[in-house]
Amino acid sequence: MIIDRVGAIIKRYSIFGRIGSIDQKIIFFVDGTSYHGGMCDRFNGAIDGYAYSIIKHIGFGIRYTFPFNLTDFLVPNEYNWVIKDKDISNNIFRVKLIKMVGCQSIEKLKRIQTNKQIHLYANRNYLEQINKEYGTSFSYGYLFHQLFSPTPELEERIRFYKTQIKGEYISVAFRFQNLLGDFSEYQYPALPENRKEELINKCKNSLIKLSKEQEKFNRKILVTADSCTFLQEIANLNDIYAVQGKAVHLDTKGQRNATHETYLKSFIDLYLLAGGTKVYSIASKEMYKSGFPLTASYIGNIPFERINIDRKS
Repeated sequence: MIIDRVGAIIKRYSIFGRIGSIDQKIIFFVDGTSYHGGMCDRFNGAIDGYAYSIIKHIGFGIRYTFPFNLTDFLVPNEYNWVIKDKDISNNIFRVKLIKMVGCQSIEKLKRIQTNKQIHLYANRNYLEQINKEYGTSFSYGYLFHQLFSPTPELEERIRFYKTQIKGEYISVAFRFQNLLGDFSEYQYPALPENRKEELINKCKNSLIKLSKEQEKFNRKILVTADSCTFLQEIANLNDIYAVQGKAVHLDTKGQRNATHETYLKSFIDLYLLAGGTKVYSIASKEMYKSGFPLTASYIGNIPFERINIDRKS
């Protein structure tokens, strides 16, 4: 038995459990039995597991079922990571459980010495450490695209938005959490109304300034945000394209039963951010230093920059 972070007992393994696949595999799990983090935290864990499987010359699978099935949005590209239930062991003598959620280093990976099926929970980007330790030169974006391809539905939506933008663009991401009162996340309070207006105006002005800088390159600006309020506020700005729609944090209570469309928007946002010529993260001191746009830059292999709007120019 394994106890998760809130003390719930996970009764997955037993002495009489299913043996599973004969060939050794490392299986990355997102199944709701542990804290997983947001979308990009989960991709980090998948990329780590895949890189490790390549190094060790063993199979790799993903069991992503919480709060949706990953295959509703992404399907295998060059490597088939889909794993059937019958191939997943729940026999206590045939499984090595590795929990690296929140770990700062790859020490647990380095210490693995087993022929058992490896069940991995992880949510940090260890790729730089892995490359240094094993003499590899893995690229996040290369591994991501080997693993994942958008479903036809997601691909169609990405194509639609890019057609609307009409041409080259830079990408900008804002992460407000509940500052503007859009949704509850980790009990962060909303700002008072006067502070909300002040923050919205500061963010709008930063976009307008950035847009003027891009005029000489004939580039537009694509904006993603987790605040419907902010997206509506900037909807009519010239040469700034805002991807409208509700956002969700995947590991927040109350957000785990969102609609298919809400989850889909997060994937649309990620791919659109990655499709620009550069990704910016714009934030004030109150706002969250999001890893979402940074991961998009890895996926798209494009430059990344954070802009602090509290800093006087």
